[in-house]
Amino acid sequence: MASFTELGNDEVYYINYALFPALSHFDHPPFVGWLIQLFTLNLHFTHEFFVRLGPILIGLLNTCIIFAIGKKLKNEKTGLYAALLYTASLYGFIIVGVFIMPDTAQGLFWLLSLWIIVTLFKKENIDHNSQWLMLLLGLTIGCGMLSKYTTLFIWAGVGLYVLFFDRKWFTKPVLYLAPLVSILVFLPVIIWNIQHDFITFTFHSERVVSNVFIFDYQTFLIEIVGSFFYNNFISVGIFLTAIGYSVKNRFVEKKLLWLLLFLSLPLILLFIVISMVKPTLPHWSGPGYYALMLLGALFLDRKPLHRTVPLSLIIALATSLIVIVLVVTQIKTGMVNFSKNDPIERMGRSDFTLDMYGYKQLNTKFSELHQKYMQQGIAPKNTVMLGYKWFPSAHIDFYVAQRNNLQMLTCSPLSEAHEYYWITEKRGGLQEGMSAYFLNSSRYYLNMRIWNNQFENMTPLDTIYIHRNGKEAIYYVVWYLQGYKSVIPE
Repeated sequence: MASFTELGNDEVYYINYALFPALSHFDHPPFVGWLIQLFTLNLHFTHEFFVRLGPILIGLLNTCIIFAIGKKLKNEKTGLYAALLYTASLYGFIIVGVFIMPDTAQGLFWLLSLWIIVTLFKKENIDHNSQWLMLLLGLTIGCGMLSKYTTLFIWAGVGLYVLFFDRKWFTKPVLYLAPLVSILVFLPVIIWNIQHDFITFTFHSERVVSNVFIFDYQTFLIEIVGSFFYNNFISVGIFLTAIGYSVKNRFVEKKLLWLLLFLSLPLILLFIVISMVKPTLPHWSGPGYYALMLLGALFLDRKPLHRTVPLSLIIALATSLIVIVLVVTQIKTGMVNFSKNDPIERMGRSDFTLDMYGYKQLNTKFSELHQKYMQQGIAPKNTVMLGYKWFPSAHIDFYVAQRNNLQMLTCSPLSEAHEYYWITEKRGGLQEGMSAYFLNSSRYYLNMRIWNNQFENMTPLDTIYIHRNGKEAIYYVVWYLQGYKSVIPE
């Protein structure tokens, strides 16, 4: 899957974090960019497999770590069940373990943190090693925060557990030093945001904070159904059964039960509440399910079984395998026509699987046109590629512009361009009189009148159709914009 599917919207955008390393970035902290730099040898190898090699190896490591945690909690069988629940999760196995996302490194450091926490709180006494482990926890949480801010919720879980079950930690200075270690590791992101008027925190707060409470059942259902789908409906059924069963029939020690719940439910419930009034993405709550996988494994191992693997786990794994095969088949063939009701001018708008298809085909066809335009004297050598929104600009940049030695620049406000707002500056910016291509996608159609005052002339030159399984799936109108005459909007 990593080798034979094109990069998704987010993945291809994060390549810019590797192209232009910084203390932090508009949307996320820098760790995802570091992973891309490491496993592509600083973008020397740019095939999809190398871009995604970090997630593949981290996914393997995560499976081993959650096995080790389950083994530490009870025995090897519990570890096996935890590893299989992780593998059955589309979030853990695909989003973290195949796609290059901020969740990738976060997943590694989240699970390392869980291993430390379980080791730490299984001890009856706070010895010298315990205090060092607490400092190490501060380091792993800090590294996780360098990938995604929600890693901070681990400290919330630890705080709740200490408050209710292990108050002796309040007398230990290391409990207060460890969060300072996390802050120290996270300091580059803080410095970057100070330099950029806290734009990242403003951006994310606008996504999740609402001034009024008007219940939106659609966003609520998307969060519930989406997060259950990502973490496997069968597995979520196991988690809910485990929580319900523990009320009357305790199969784990009370302190351990609440430790796992404190490390899972706060994050999950937060995004459920937010989804009542604002749109959310189901993978945001994904790390909260790691501790529930451990609880589910303990539940499955509560009594001897005749079979090595419970039937529910076999069904969960089979379900995920079927989903993966169907999704990859849909991406490559478009066997289900999600766009059949789209108007012709918005061809492909309703098919989300087109996010990962057609860009190599677009490059092949555009390259031929670009060579023709240069030979005919239509496009001078200083022509650039123009984008508006960060997507699909990132796709066109990676798959088309860079492969034709064209600079991708944007002519839009920060709220639309995101990281490309600064990338445009780093690439020299749009200059007076400059000419540019703009590939207007039928999926992300842009009304060209938005640039009426910024270019002297705008001409549609050609239309490129992208075919999938012998059928037209999406098209791009190749616009040629001449005579740039104004600055990038603030």
